[in-house]
Amino acid sequence: MWRVVSCTASDAFGAVNPGAEPDWMGTLDIGELLAQYGRVYRDFARSDRRHGSETVHWVDEAITSFEPDNVRSSALNLVGLASAYFLAGAPELALEAGRKAQRLAPTLTSRRIVDRIANLRRDATDHLDNCPVSLIMRREQLAELRCLR
Repeated sequence: MWRVVSCTASDAFGAVNPGAEPDWMGTLDIGELLAQYGRVYRDFARSDRRHGSETVHWVDEAITSFEPDNVRSSALNLVGLASAYFLAGAPELALEAGRKAQRLAPTLTSRRIVDRIANLRRDATDHLDNCPVSLIMRREQLAELRCLR
């Protein structure tokens, strides 16, 4: 069912005539559609880890398709890629994606990025026995507590 829906969405997106659409749609590009596919597969992977690699695929495709000046979407999706790698059983790659997102985060004022980085714990639970993962999750938790003061 999901494959039919995603194919229909991709076809509809491909048929968009930018000149005939409302101005607000100008911010939406193929990267946002691919990122949505990644979020759907991430949700599947949270209950069935076999979807982890599909999650990585779609989020990576989304990041690759963003224009260089689309820093906010790139940062948000790098956090999504970290989640995807955790769910796919690749904690080292998850940490690498998380570090890239953290390097972009200070250039942005989006609270969503901070929240998403803090929420990585949810997808990292299978890897908390991995010392680097455990240390990063603890450090993020302390940073979040400092922000709440």
